[in-house]
Amino acid sequence: MTCMAGMFFAAVLTQGAQVHVANAAFEEFGADGAPVGWSVPKEGFRAAKGEGLNGSGGLVWESDSPKLYVCVSQGVALEAGKSYRFGAHVKVDSQKAPRGQKSGAFVCVEWQDGSGKWLGGSYTAHAGEAESDWKRIEAVTPRIPADAATFRLMLFGGKKCVGRVRFDNVFVQPYVRSAVAGVFSDVYRDLAADGDVAFHAALNAPDGGWPKGMKAEFSFIGADGARAVLPAATLKDDEAAVTVPVRDLAMGTHKVAFALYDAAGGVLGESSLDFTRVEELPPRAVHIDAQQRLVVDGRPFFPLGMYWDTITAERLDVYTNAPFNCLMPYNLPTRKQLDLCEARGLKSFANVKSLRNRGPKKWIEALKDHPALLAWYVNDEAPLADLPSYVSLYKALRETDSQHPAWAVMDRLDDLRDFLPTCDVMGLDPYPIAQKPIGLVAEHARGGRAALFGTKPLWMVPQAFDWSWYRPQKRDKERLPTVDELRSMTWQAIAEGAKGIVFYSFHGMFKFADKATRDGLWGDVVEVIREVKRFEDVFLSVEPAQEAVGAPPELAVRTWRRGDRLYLLAVNTTREPLSADVSLSGVTGAASIELGCGVSVPSADRVRVELPPIGLCLASMRAPRSSSDAL
Repeated sequence: MTCMAGMFFAAVLTQGAQVHVANAAFEEFGADGAPVGWSVPKEGFRAAKGEGLNGSGGLVWESDSPKLYVCVSQGVALEAGKSYRFGAHVKVDSQKAPRGQKSGAFVCVEWQDGSGKWLGGSYTAHAGEAESDWKRIEAVTPRIPADAATFRLMLFGGKKCVGRVRFDNVFVQPYVRSAVAGVFSDVYRDLAADGDVAFHAALNAPDGGWPKGMKAEFSFIGADGARAVLPAATLKDDEAAVTVPVRDLAMGTHKVAFALYDAAGGVLGESSLDFTRVEELPPRAVHIDAQQRLVVDGRPFFPLGMYWDTITAERLDVYTNAPFNCLMPYNLPTRKQLDLCEARGLKSFANVKSLRNRGPKKWIEALKDHPALLAWYVNDEAPLADLPSYVSLYKALRETDSQHPAWAVMDRLDDLRDFLPTCDVMGLDPYPIAQKPIGLVAEHARGGRAALFGTKPLWMVPQAFDWSWYRPQKRDKERLPTVDELRSMTWQAIAEGAKGIVFYSFHGMFKFADKATRDGLWGDVVEVIREVKRFEDVFLSVEPAQEAVGAPPELAVRTWRRGDRLYLLAVNTTREPLSADVSLSGVTGAASIELGCGVSVPSADRVRVELPPIGLCLASMRAPRSSSDAL
């Protein structure tokens, strides 16, 4: 996004200060009538008294040309490491956008580095109505990156729109997260009958860090009916955790509470979780097991699918030429469409994210008993400002359907912990081809698992599209992933712990690509998915396996054990050759190469990895007779 009006302002902000927005209410005017403090283009925008909320001063965008796409702007001062809530009050007097295009007035903040290179931005939803009363539009930025130096606040009229829209009361303010953001368990829907349960508290350190001498405690009703208090076994700047045998918890539903204290006993923050202990887990059509595998009709299930728009029989005939077991349609499927999936042995997600403010329970009730339903899709890169509505949607799902999990997909690692109370499974969709390092996939998967405390499974969304489909102005810089890049992104995700793979996107091939391009991309996706399918039983194994230790960060590594074989997956996440040794205790003898190349066992307990750029190898070795043999 570009807007030439205005200059960027260097970020020099004292800690804890509010963000100053000059003439935020448009009450001050210069001799030429332009609002003081704002850079205003020659056409499209003007400010005047009586145009704002309650008859105050306001900014007006007015245009009868869809070619006019301009903004007003001013520099603001933000701090690295912080998030900010920003927005304005907006009234749509009249507005018309091209048919089928989601557009309208909006507010954004963007940032650049010291050399003027664009680094990123955050954008409110579009005020896209044909007409509306005054309403507040807002968004929350991710944490500002350390290399961001200059910032610009901008108010835009709708792209390719005509009409009249008014702005007033623009704001930018620090977004302050609670000291204790929540308590979470590592068991599905906080319901357990036996085993151990880990409780995690998400912490947000204040500016300057936590005070010395603080302590953290978890408490719950014990099996004897008395309240038990346990100090946190793990206490970090961003996390506190404790593990408790389920048998030590009282039967029924009780609050597991967490409190953080300073050295004098003052409460720094607290939160709680409703946790339920039962004698026996209830029967469920689809759920997440203790190993974070999806279980469908009593059997482990590794989701392998692609994104769709609308389900049709003709497209399903193409899709079933590959060994996919599910699909993710953006359009909420009907029961008849789910019937089509069931007839072909496929499971389907149901997208209910857009229904969160429309009473979602009736749609959930209509589909929840269909045998082809796999899970609910509840989030697609939602902005942090909309978090409360997603918490409500998940609450409605849990109240209405105990039989299917909810899957959320995010594109920002910074927001994952905020969205923990909105889903049962998290997804990430880093799309690096062709302008970013391909290792972004492993980086996101690794960061995602850490952000989730390991409490929820991760289903990743690899890129199977050309960015120029959506950014035609960058056609000379973007392209489709090659088959080797598709393979690398997919196996990076699996090596970093993904419990499911859903490519984006099947419908894009038909909407944007010509037949030759579509056939080529489809063939590449099918080749990769067939390789993954071959080893599905390996990924679903829960036999204890020795971990590979000592891998450099550029190498994504994961191990599984199945019977007397130990499997090791190694993926080079860079475009340079990579050589490394990793420790794998208890392993001797030769490695059998199952896929790719580059793994050998030169000596006991040591594995040698030598991979070409973005290369990978899946190898199997004779495993110790039991996991204790490797200790």
